Amino acid sequence: MADTVTAKRRSEIMANIRAKGMKPEMAVRRLVHAMGYRYRLHRSDLPGKPDLVFPARHKGDLCPRLFLAPAR
Repeated sequence: MADTVTAKRRSEIMANIRAKGMKPEMAVRRLVHAMGYRYRLHRSDLPGKPDLVFPARHKGDLCPRLFLAPAR
């Protein structure tokens, strides 16, 4: 499938996508905290820089993100 936008426009679109604090991530963070689990955020020393890290359980989680193109 060929790209329908220019490289410059694609760069602008991708630059507007936030990496942290998205709604799905915040919903998961609130739920997990309410359940009593404690975690660390965005640990850069781990591969993939997971959104949530549970050090006591040696687990990590990448929350889903939605990449939406602007309406035409």
